[in-house]
Amino acid sequence: ATELGLAGKVSVLEADVLQKGFWDAVGDQAQDSEVSLLILNRNFPPNSWLPSTNKLASAARGRRIIPIAILPDGGGSSSHAFSVRELAVCLSSV
Repeated sequence: ATELGLAGKVSVLEADVLQKGFWDAVGDQAQDSEVSLLILNRNFPPNSWLPSTNKLASAARGRRIIPIAILPDGGGSSSHAFSVRELAVCLSSV
């Protein structure tokens, strides 16, 4: 986070690892005042962006968030279609 000029820590959540607890974990991390950058490794197709943004805003409970979709431009690995760097939603709490 410091490389981006943000104070605080970076948290990365992977939907494939968390499975059914993904949105609960998002809420916990969104409420952690020490987290300044939250990277969500999850497949967010374009038709889910508005509902997902609404879920993120609800999870943030008043914290200012800036969702940014990072779209892939290359392949990932044998177990993931895209790398974490290529497919994430970043939340920057200012």
